[in-house]
Amino acid sequence: MPPALTAGRTAAPDNHPAQRQVTAQTGRHLTTPIQHGQQPPRSRDGSLARATRATPAIRHQGDPVHDLARRNSAAGGSLDVLEPATGAKLTSVGNATAPDVRHAAAEARAAQPGWAATPYEKRAAILRKAARVLEENQEELIPWIARETGGIPAKAGFEIHMVTEILYRSAAMCTEPQGLVLPSNPGRISIARRVPRGVVGIISPFNFPLILSTRAVAPALATGNAVGLIPDPRTAMSGGYIIARLFEEAGLRKGV
Repeated sequence: MPPALTAGRTAAPDNHPAQRQVTAQTGRHLTTPIQHGQQPPRSRDGSLARATRATPAIRHQGDPVHDLARRNSAAGGSLDVLEPATGAKLTSVGNATAPDVRHAAAEARAAQPGWAATPYEKRAAILRKAARVLEENQEELIPWIARETGGIPAKAGFEIHMVTEILYRSAAMCTEPQGLVLPSNPGRISIARRVPRGVVGIISPFNFPLILSTRAVAPALATGNAVGLIPDPRTAMSGGYIIARLFEEAGLRKGV
């Protein structure tokens, strides 16, 4: 991985790795679906069915959200995501190259100061909306997660339940104290203030991809960071693409 995007440990919201201690955030999701072998179920209102239906460029307000898909397809080629139970192809994802990672990190670095300056109420509202979007579309997402991870629907439902809680708890982090009053001598006051790290790189595994990605991404976003997320290519939908679309639907600004 190029030095522009450093990976760190992930941490759950209850560990409170706030700002300087946070090692996670959300910006460019570098493994992006670019075509489908099989269409997913449609949601009642079409909202997250769009998210799970991989297309060359999902658009939001007329702007390509995942332009890395096209770049990766040309530069690094693509990787097939297979259903473990049958070996059937579920989708293909772009294979990001080192220049792609550097480009994504640069975009995240440019977008992060604006996100950190966003009022905490707005950051919390975006996290809560992402949780609601996930809840409203869980019936459509459970089959996807189960097929991609080789699990059963109950496991997929458990992941969605846990991630919903992580998103709500991360939203609550926005209202927590942002520092500490340290011991000091009479007549002096010493304060430690938590500030965002900047851009955080996250590499997530395959076994519980939705949980293990989100528990790093959401707290980092809550504390004003931008994120570069690289999910395991075997679970690129559950560990990356679904999360990217949740935050897009919730109104997260481009590049963060």
